[in-house]
Amino acid sequence: MRTGDRGSIHYAGLYEDGNWKCDCNPRRQAAFRQVKKDGRNKGRFFYSCATGKCNLFLWEDDARLREGDARSALARSRTLKASNVATTGGIPEQALKQSSMNMPPVASARADSTAGLSISSDKTVDDNDKKLLCVAADKREISIRNEWAHVLTQTGPRLEELEAENTRLLSRREELSENIQRLRDQIAGEEEKFLSLKSRRRDLERLVNSRR
Repeated sequence: MRTGDRGSIHYAGLYEDGNWKCDCNPRRQAAFRQVKKDGRNKGRFFYSCATGKCNLFLWEDDARLREGDARSALARSRTLKASNVATTGGIPEQALKQSSMNMPPVASARADSTAGLSISSDKTVDDNDKKLLCVAADKREISIRNEWAHVLTQTGPRLEELEAENTRLLSRREELSENIQRLRDQIAGEEEKFLSLKSRRRDLERLVNSRR
């Protein structure tokens, strides 16, 4: 999740020291919760702000993907830093500075130049980390969009069929309701006829009894 243009990318939450932190200032450790409400997401786990002061919401599976991207970026960073140390003969920057104090002017200048290269390389590594995270986020977003497009392509025709079937069933339901009402009217008419005949029978019985 991100907002802003490519020059100001903001990621929801921060994965740091093995924990997810929210977007509050200062950042707090995010709460790990589970969906309890009935629905297709029931049982899924997610991260959110423990206090509800920021809008952090991150599904667990998305968090795991971002954690993997962060670990990959850290591994590349360590590899690059190890390579930078190797270019200086395996001597750390602080040791170079300390030894340069006892070196002749020419050797000291060479050591200062090497130390400057190491500092510049560290800065390049930090920039590379940011670029790698941006690329990973872009790839994840593109993957989600492609999956959503695939789902729409697969379910689109099926949805149209279901809508047509639903329309047909509604029409059939109206037809059955009309038939039921017609049958009720017929039953009511037959009951009236039955009551009329019953009343007519009683009248005839009275007439016969009176003539006796």
